[in-house]
Amino acid sequence: MSELLRPRRTRFGLILILGLLAMVPLSRTVWADQQVSDVVSSVDVGINIEPTNADDTNQRFTINLLDCQDLVPDDPTISFTWRFASEPPTDALFTIKVQKNDETCALSSLTTETTDSCLTLEQQASLTTKTLTRQLDFSEIFSDLDHPDDCSVNHGSTYDLALVFTSFSTSTDDTEDDTDLDEVRFQLATHRPSPPQDLTVQAGESSIEVDWASVTEAERYWVYYSNTELLAGADPATVHANYHSTSTPGAVLSDNLVRNTTYWIAVTSEDEFGNESLLSQVVTTTTQEVIDFFEYYRQQGGQETGGYCSALPEAGNGFVGLLLSLLAALALGRRRV
Repeated sequence: MSELLRPRRTRFGLILILGLLAMVPLSRTVWADQQVSDVVSSVDVGINIEPTNADDTNQRFTINLLDCQDLVPDDPTISFTWRFASEPPTDALFTIKVQKNDETCALSSLTTETTDSCLTLEQQASLTTKTLTRQLDFSEIFSDLDHPDDCSVNHGSTYDLALVFTSFSTSTDDTEDDTDLDEVRFQLATHRPSPPQDLTVQAGESSIEVDWASVTEAERYWVYYSNTELLAGADPATVHANYHSTSTPGAVLSDNLVRNTTYWIAVTSEDEFGNESLLSQVVTTTTQEVIDFFEYYRQQGGQETGGYCSALPEAGNGFVGLLLSLLAALALGRRRV
């Protein structure tokens, strides 16, 4: 039986690819605690992670555990393009900052800030056209993610990429702010769901029935089975095994099964962000071997070539001896007629 290493997945079933990608304009929907300028008509973000809303009408992106663990060592370049509704005023300036976890960051100021939770990536540069494009390394935005293990530690963290720029307002009122602000928010959803509990199995000749208790946060389950040992608590990304997917508890396994073979079986749960749990408890079961009676009879020395045969489970020698005697008596009766 061949065993497979299941391809690593993002939420969308693809290995994450980042860089200079074809960019699709996103319309302007404001999320809580997220600033969106009326002056900015659209923002393109060159990242192969879809926005949180299925209709692509927002500027918030959720990064799951597998995505994060790929992004940290790869440190790809992400392209940002802001498009303004009108030409910027003369001598307009812009500053790009990153604010982590809604910490206090002077987002109304074009001046530099450098703290653990507020970084300035570009300061008081000239804004001269209706389109502004910048290429930023992943590590510039997520500066506290030095190792893939940091992804799970920072579960729930938000990173706001803020474009602070000279206000386009023509008002002469001194109380008007002289800067405007537009933010793109990234949030880490890097917590694994709980693995399923109460795993039970029942093997047949060419299939195995598997059942388990439901997991509250699960959107999908993965059943792993192998004729070599699986370990409870293992990271599924490292598991070489056959696998089966289902959206509800319970599955019937039939692919790549061999009769009279012992299998190790475990289940994982997957949440709405594509985070997969570690392997559940591991149970073992052996597929049954169903023996054709007449074939078994011949193996035991029977000489008859005809008669009625049936498929019966393997039996003890006493039962087989009785059936052999009955067959012999029937054969003798035929000879006497």
